[in-house]
Amino acid sequence: KQKSKPLVCVIGEIYLRLNDFANDNVVKRLESLGAEVMVSSLGEWFFHVNRAVLFKNRIQHRWGSVLGVWFWDKATKHDAHRLERTVKSNGAFLKGPPIEEIWKNAEMYFLSWFGEPSLGLGSAIYHINRGVKGIVNVMPFMCMNGMIGKTQLKRLQDDHPDVAVLNLEFDGQEKASLEDELESFMEQVKSEDSAMNS
Repeated sequence: KQKSKPLVCVIGEIYLRLNDFANDNVVKRLESLGAEVMVSSLGEWFFHVNRAVLFKNRIQHRWGSVLGVWFWDKATKHDAHRLERTVKSNGAFLKGPPIEEIWKNAEMYFLSWFGEPSLGLGSAIYHINRGVKGIVNVMPFMCMNGMIGKTQLKRLQDDHPDVAVLNLEFDGQEKASLEDELESFMEQVKSEDSAMNS
């Protein structure tokens, strides 16, 4: 029987995690080191923005806007499903956990609607609860949202000591230490995965 690969989830800044050139092929590098990699979906950002605007309009009692955003959210979900069928996608690019679940997961670290940091933490917890043994957080160099998320990932790691966490900053230059950082991270992931499966 073939041994399953340890699961790793890539979270962080939306463009950076989805663009191989910008993140120096971090997904392919992790896969070459023996990981099965999941990347947080693009769709979570669209659904997050829709829900945050809906939330704001409810607070301000702008009921016409609430109705408009509600229809926009439905249309976004419809278009995402149609696009997935068209490209015969496995859904990883657009689908993800429901935004309500991401927000609920993030609440112990952030205000639930607090942008990219809450999305990253909420998605990480969702995937940890489904067997992920490593979280890679990618962010632009000195990005404020990335730095805020990085501080809370330390708390998440304290709460989940059996999960390896790696924060990677990218500035558009080749990162000389990237291979070493990924190898060290994957040693931790494999060690935790072996301990869990023994």
